[in-house]
Amino acid sequence: MKNEKPTVIIEGTEFLFDIDKIVLSEKADPDNRIYFSSMRNYETHYEFDYSRVSKKFHVLHSPYLRNKPVVLGKPKTAPEGDPLITVKIPCIGEIDPDGMCRKYGCTLKDISEKTDFEIMVDQDIFGRRMDGVPVTIDLAGKRFEIDVAGNALRPQDGNGETIYLSALYDYFSIDRESYRLFYNTSTSRVEDPFRDGTIDKNTDRLILEVPSLSDLDPIGTNLRYGNDPRYGLMYRALTMHYDPQTIPYEEYINTLKSQHHPAFHNLNANPSKQQLPTVDIEGTAFVVDVGKFELREKANEGNVISFTDMTDFGEGYSFEYNRKAKNIPDVFEKSDVLIEIPEFVGLDPVGMAQKYGLTADEVKAKTDFEFMVDQYAFDLRLNKGRLPTVDIAGHLFYVDIRMDMLRPKDDFLSLLSD
Repeated sequence: MKNEKPTVIIEGTEFLFDIDKIVLSEKADPDNRIYFSSMRNYETHYEFDYSRVSKKFHVLHSPYLRNKPVVLGKPKTAPEGDPLITVKIPCIGEIDPDGMCRKYGCTLKDISEKTDFEIMVDQDIFGRRMDGVPVTIDLAGKRFEIDVAGNALRPQDGNGETIYLSALYDYFSIDRESYRLFYNTSTSRVEDPFRDGTIDKNTDRLILEVPSLSDLDPIGTNLRYGNDPRYGLMYRALTMHYDPQTIPYEEYINTLKSQHHPAFHNLNANPSKQQLPTVDIEGTAFVVDVGKFELREKANEGNVISFTDMTDFGEGYSFEYNRKAKNIPDVFEKSDVLIEIPEFVGLDPVGMAQKYGLTADEVKAKTDFEFMVDQYAFDLRLNKGRLPTVDIAGHLFYVDIRMDMLRPKDDFLSLLSD
């Protein structure tokens, strides 16, 4: 007989605890899940803001859900009839001591003496990383050090070129959260066949799947953003070295072909001469440029409407438009009409697919928000309350909008001078 999962009662509702996924699932509605990764960890217990109405995180503290629109300007007070309730959840070792011992190889004595973090996180790896030992990765036998700050892989022996992943966004899969790099074993270099037109030619190439560097080095990522280095580690598998999966070359190329990947559409085309889609705005054709996230008048390329001048309303963008100037009016001009356009994933799914290394069908299932915003940093700021930081002459300051100031991270006696 299968063991019953431990139960946690939250405001009269019964939830089952899953040690393997570290989640609470409502017994009467298993699809309603509350993840510990979005709770506040006080080491002696966990807390989160609960709604009796939705039986999950309250709307005033709601973790971002993939493929759901983000509502900005949330109310500062709870809606009538749905009060915000702060609930406390026991430590994981207290909820399911048997499961904890099974999964992490600890003892009941460990659970009584140690925190969840000390049991669930490899303390040797944590200590080595905090001592400055870098995380490494092997690419076809050559070892690289992971540089989160530069989003780069740097040769450990100092010989060869640094691989800057920011320049290889075409090869990043949003769904798999990893890069599929074309690595030439003869030259020890990552190549760019999507752009140079050699994708159909396999000359000493391996296709290596390299996860996002924030996944490979979460401790370094926390340090990079000025956060507690322990943040999120209980829900990740830590390693000091990673060997990427090798993907069969012909199989992968045939898959891309079957998915009509844009790289094969343009093998014989000059990228600078490719035909970009257009959108009609009040009788004027504008070219859609997802590379720069802007619209350019087809007959006058100097006339540009930038994404930064539009208003995001969740399902697309809106902007004031002057028919005579064929642009967004300045403060002295009159607006004739309010224009609404779809998101860029709708205006040019093929271009977005080429830019982010996906198929057009995969792009259509996404939102612009998921492409344009660093989801890790977004989660840190929105759900964990982490303030962004800025480095000024070697001193780290929090950017605190509420207090309208740059607040010293460590030394509260520090002063900023003009």
